[in-house]
Amino acid sequence: MSGGSRHTHLYTMAVETEHAPDTYCTAHLVVDRDLNLVRLGRNLYTQFDTLARATRRALRDGISDILSAESPESLTIHEDTLATPELELGRLSDPYASSLDSVPTSITPQTQTHCQELVSALASQQIDDHWYTPTQDDTFDEPFTVYLDGSHKNSTHFEIPNETHGSTTCGYVIVDNSGRVLEVMADRLDDASESLHAEYIALKRGVEAVKQINPTTSAIFKTDTSHLRYTIGAGQEAPPRFRPLAAYIRETLATFDRVTVDETLRDQNMFADALADVAHDRRIAHRPIHQSIDEDTTGYTYSV
Repeated sequence: MSGGSRHTHLYTMAVETEHAPDTYCTAHLVVDRDLNLVRLGRNLYTQFDTLARATRRALRDGISDILSAESPESLTIHEDTLATPELELGRLSDPYASSLDSVPTSITPQTQTHCQELVSALASQQIDDHWYTPTQDDTFDEPFTVYLDGSHKNSTHFEIPNETHGSTTCGYVIVDNSGRVLEVMADRLDDASESLHAEYIALKRGVEAVKQINPTTSAIFKTDTSHLRYTIGAGQEAPPRFRPLAAYIRETLATFDRVTVDETLRDQNMFADALADVAHDRRIAHRPIHQSIDEDTTGYTYSV
């Protein structure tokens, strides 16, 4: 686990999907003692008749994911408020309950934190995809899909020390065709002062990240703004201030085997939106298996 920490925090969430009747989406987020993102996953289930049952499954999925990588020295479960913690652990069947016997485990109700915001968005995103953290031995399936978003908040909306013009951020997540989460990024942008500029930078960084994973891959880039679909996807002329950036993105995309820049509904882009929102306060940079994002860092992650 990142940073040498073996104390693990698990956040879980389950929601009933809006686009598929009688279907529940579960999600979990695993972070270490320093709140670095370690693992995440989302699953769809149709066999549950209540949200409480789906919530218990989210807990099982999260614990299973943790134990599949490495048994932690201690574990804090940040429970969905619909679950009864004492009942949940008692009902976990083997190997989950027995595997936790030797792990000091505490359970606390979820509070409104960045981790809770992200796991809620992960569960609520209205897509029919399972997502999971890959292993070092995995191969990747094309096309890759990149969900991206940009955000700008005026300084009057919240307190930013030494900041007079507000905060501009971007976020994206890269997923392969089988649901392997290859990269999660959320970052403050010092060279942008509006949401549209942040969208361009999010696309630029997503394109560069995909190219680093596989230089000639097929990729789908999804954004909830129509502007990028027209200026990058359909080749319309970008506003003058963005033309050099748009030209660079198009030139880089031209090296891919196949590429689509598509507009998606906001409720299908909720995780990227949450990443951009969280980035106003802290950075996330998570690559589970390939090389570190920053050459001067020793790990793959930053605090969430």
